Amino acid sequence: AVVAGIRRGRLQSPVTVHTRGGDLNIAWDGTQITMRGPAVTVFSSEINIDRLVAQYRNSTAL
Repeated sequence: AVVAGIRRGRLQSPVTVHTRGGDLNIAWDGTQITMRGPAVTVFSSEINIDRLVAQYRNSTAL
C-alpha cells in the first residue's frame, strides 16, 4: 500500500507506518523497498494440523 501511495504521488518516501508492534519505516527508491522497525511478537497461537486437515476433509466430502 505504501509503494502504491508513493507511485500515485499521495505519499513521499520514507513513510512511517504505526503498527501494534511499533513504528515501521518504509522507504522505496523506485526499485527496492526497505522496511525498518522493531521485531516483536504481537500474536501467538498453536494449531493442530491433523485436526484442521480432518475438519477440512469432512467439510468438503460429497
